[in-house]
Amino acid sequence: MTALEFNRLSQAGVLLIQEEPKRYDVPKARHASCLPLVEEIQKLRLLMEKAAGDEGNLSSELVIEISMRLDEKINEYMTLRRRAGD
Repeated sequence: MTALEFNRLSQAGVLLIQEEPKRYDVPKARHASCLPLVEEIQKLRLLMEKAAGDEGNLSSELVIEISMRLDEKINEYMTLRRRAGD
């Protein structure tokens, strides 16, 4: 789920709760330089999910802050992949 989809669900008042943390499917990094970003993106996604559940509000300041950081990291990852020719 993208941050945009997450925000749309937030505005619609939909709360997503999962019983156990899940590992997000991410493309395999072909270059070692991508691995730290992939790991950080996964951690931020899980952190955002947990924060949304804990806060009980998808538009809380904490969730939005994590979402913005996640967007930055995803953009950084995509830029790195384009430069690497993936």
